[in-house]
Amino acid sequence: MKQISKLSASYLFSLLRNNFNSKQLYYHDIHSDCQFTPMSTSIKLFIEHIKLIHSEGYEIVDRIQKDYGQISISFDDGFRGVFENFYFFKNKNIPITIFLVTDYLGTKNYLQIREVKQLLETGLVTIGSHTVSHSNLTEISHEKAKNEMSLSKDFLEKNLNITIESFCFPRGLHSDALIEAAYIAGYKRVFNCIPGKAKRHDFVQNRYLAQHSSKFELKSILKGGMDIFANHYLKLHKT
Repeated sequence: MKQISKLSASYLFSLLRNNFNSKQLYYHDIHSDCQFTPMSTSIKLFIEHIKLIHSEGYEIVDRIQKDYGQISISFDDGFRGVFENFYFFKNKNIPITIFLVTDYLGTKNYLQIREVKQLLETGLVTIGSHTVSHSNLTEISHEKAKNEMSLSKDFLEKNLNITIESFCFPRGLHSDALIEAAYIAGYKRVFNCIPGKAKRHDFVQNRYLAQHSSKFELKSILKGGMDIFANHYLKLHKT
């Protein structure tokens, strides 16, 4: 019942808002046959998402450069499905960002370093950090949280020979102190899980979870319907 009420509120608000603001969507993985996580999106549904994004007039970009009309897509954690189904991104020329947990690399169901390098060679993939161990940074000491940010950045830069500019908070949980720590660690942008338009010049970036959204739900997201819950998600994710 709560889900139905939430969808109804989102839909009604989308009719009122009906905005064309640039937005950032995030997923965890995609799958065709083999599914590596329950958070994965079927390739069939993902294709429908891409069609809807385009039909609504949005351009899919690697990084938001305009206040209106652009969508960026990211995947959290570094599951293998993105690599195994990358033909779709390549065929459609869709850029994505993958936020990697460095301790997960090379383990079961996750990407290996050599596979990440292959993805980078396509020119369609940007890599960001998602900490070393995917710990809840609000529940560990500030010193450990800083290490999670800095050590993951150092590892990725050393092993991939790239500059890591973006950081994503695990589960979206963060605080002002953690935002400041990310800035000090050298990141240019940090990502949360709070609905809201993409502000291209801001250090803190909002994102919409889209991985299991129906076409109806995604259309509400694209029109700004989920923004009605921004304060609710802010209370849930920021301490």
